[in-house]
Amino acid sequence: MDPATIEPGLRAWAAALTGVPAAFCLWENAPRVQHRGQLVLLRWVSEVGVGEDETLYTYAANADPLLEMTPTVSGNRLVVVQIDIEVHDQRPGTNAHALASRARTRLQWPSSLAALAALDLAMVGTEQIVVTDYEVEGHFVSRRTMDVRLNASSREADSAGAVPYIATVTTTAAITHPDGSAVDPDIAPGGILP
Repeated sequence: MDPATIEPGLRAWAAALTGVPAAFCLWENAPRVQHRGQLVLLRWVSEVGVGEDETLYTYAANADPLLEMTPTVSGNRLVVVQIDIEVHDQRPGTNAHALASRARTRLQWPSSLAALAALDLAMVGTEQIVVTDYEVEGHFVSRRTMDVRLNASSREADSAGAVPYIATVTTTAAITHPDGSAVDPDIAPGGILP
């Protein structure tokens, strides 16, 4: 997983799900922008490994033959992204619940699944929509929260762990009888039986 690629992509994905412009879909630790009554906040909730990570070696020619095989550790992950939707308009159809309900359905749009696939992510499922309204200066801000579970993969190359590559192996052998005497050349390695 490369957060530098994934995080902007998930902002665009959240905008498509909610209908809120991407400029107002932010990660929770990003500087806040002055929005026009709709704001979507994303946050990483958890990440857990699925199964065991594995090490694979890839070959790349190198002037130093001892550094031609680079190990890369990779593994599957289950990540949870939380989506908070805030709307100042309380009218039915435009409040936070309406946007969250539409977003939950749009998670299965083919275009939504394709956007995730472009980020090397896959949809697993979503949790319930939770009411998280709060009060500001005597009025309530409509807010809904839902967790989305995604499959991901993580891989890291270990350039410091590069190892040699064995291109060719040559063997030499002498086959003898149990008493040590030479075997007839016709049946020695490479020979032909009469």
